[in-house]
Amino acid sequence: NVPPQIKGIRLVSEGRVRLEVIGAPGHYAVEAAPNLTGWLELTNFTTTGESFEYLDPDGNLPQRFYRIRLIQ
Repeated sequence: NVPPQIKGIRLVSEGRVRLEVIGAPGHYAVEAAPNLTGWLELTNFTTTGESFEYLDPDGNLPQRFYRIRLIQ
């Protein structure tokens, strides 16, 4: 199995961020934090393919880190 990883990140309209993620099909959580501590889950979902995209609804933030976590 391929562990989940962010393949690409793009700034799109209104300062929002689009994540391109690859990994084996499974149940994932998208998490974000302003400074690598205090991670918050933005969403979670189950995929059936090996790639997916997530569009962060919050825009124009001064700084934000992202991570993808496989939920067991």
